[in-house]
Amino acid sequence: MRELKTVTTPSGTSTTKSVWSGGQLTAELDSDGTRYTYLWGPGRIPLSVTAKTAAGVSTTYAYHTDALGSVLAMTDAAGSIVARYTYDPWGRVTSATGTAIAARNPLRYRSYYLDAETGLYYMPARYYDPTTARFLSVDPAAPSAGDPSSLNAFAYCLGDPVNAIDPSGAVIDIHGDGKLGVEDSLQQKATYSGDPADQAAANAVQMRQRAEAARPASGLPRRRRESHTRPLECQTRN
Repeated sequence: MRELKTVTTPSGTSTTKSVWSGGQLTAELDSDGTRYTYLWGPGRIPLSVTAKTAAGVSTTYAYHTDALGSVLAMTDAAGSIVARYTYDPWGRVTSATGTAIAARNPLRYRSYYLDAETGLYYMPARYYDPTTARFLSVDPAAPSAGDPSSLNAFAYCLGDPVNAIDPSGAVIDIHGDGKLGVEDSLQQKATYSGDPADQAAANAVQMRQRAEAARPASGLPRRRRESHTRPLECQTRN
């Protein structure tokens, strides 16, 4: 997925082109020609970002995160700290200090993409406002009468920001098991493409989610939809 962001201020207009894969930011290109390439590890944890200027000068920075992926600091190749961040439980940035990369880096709370101009976090499905602990638009899935928590279509992580993350804005990951990349991608693709093959793949994922949700509690990480899982759409042909 490719996106273009344009920011206009009294001092001028700038653009940033971004490339996403599986719900993760992989590259950005600023209007000044600087390219940022992001490297991710297992569990949706960012490992590093390499900034390469138009003149060809490259600098790599390492990310340092907590257990749920919030970026706490960044270091350069020499190991010097170039950025430090702190957050409140819902993701509002309470402090951000360091060199220029500290302000430029968009990966912050839970490694979500922070839109610096608005203070909102961009998840592929919708925007999240950490000051109100609410999404700006409704859950893509309709509420379920059998799941009271789904009735609040704007709630973040079912009210549990300490133990859960929501990389896509539609599917939460409780205890951060980090296995949602393929699931998020398939479900979002099916929603927007309308392709029967995409729908079939998403249905298979949903069936697996339901089977896992029906298992007895074991203390292991578990996954859950932000609201309910869409009904399966089955078709038969004669």
